[in-house]
Amino acid sequence: MILTPVACILSGWLIGALLNILADQLPDKNRIGQPQCIHCRKNLFWSRYLTLGRCDHCGQGRTARSWVVQVGFPLLCLVVWFFPSDRIHPVISIILLSYFGIVSIIDIEHRLILGPISLAGLIIGVSVGIYLHDLPITLLGGAAGAGIMWILYQMGRLFSRWMSYRRGEVVDEEALGFGDVYVAAIIGFILGWPGITAGLFLAILAGGVISGLYLLGMVVLRRYQPFKALPYAPFLLLAAVVLIYRP
Repeated sequence: MILTPVACILSGWLIGALLNILADQLPDKNRIGQPQCIHCRKNLFWSRYLTLGRCDHCGQGRTARSWVVQVGFPLLCLVVWFFPSDRIHPVISIILLSYFGIVSIIDIEHRLILGPISLAGLIIGVSVGIYLHDLPITLLGGAAGAGIMWILYQMGRLFSRWMSYRRGEVVDEEALGFGDVYVAAIIGFILGWPGITAGLFLAILAGGVISGLYLLGMVVLRRYQPFKALPYAPFLLLAAVVLIYRP
């Protein structure tokens, strides 16, 4: 009985370390190598990285995100293992939530949905979808998610071009990126058809509410920037989590 919580904590700690190194290195290098300090870019010993120690070269500590991920995932593994969903096995839950975590972190920090991450997500999405539903429902959900999000993506591009024309200057920010189309396909595979329709509706609702609160906060703080777009993938993934783990 004691070994199971210990195994959950150790597994979660290692998963958190893996997610941190992926988030630190993939956006810049598109590969994984020796852990590095994000401040001075000098190599860190694995023992120092795994224990969230300070850099031996510049003395800087780890980021707040590193601590949240490293400490949060052991707790998440404990919750998933000891309070499992009736619909999905705890091991599959941990894999799925780990994937959702890395996508959200990179999108929030860099506004990127990386190709290798998307490819891995498509494989995970189809596999989990077939586990939860059957193949036709899985594929139809993925196609619907990608198709609907592609239409929204094109509408966002048209809006940006229209605003550029009206303002007489280029508006670089777009409400959605093409990576969001991949994420919508992935959650479409997982939620299946017609579950993806509820997922997209919930994501749009959550995105609207949180974006509104964010903009209101920026106005109050006098830091408002017109056409400042928020990363959208976390809203899609949040909607998927809510629907997958609903009572």
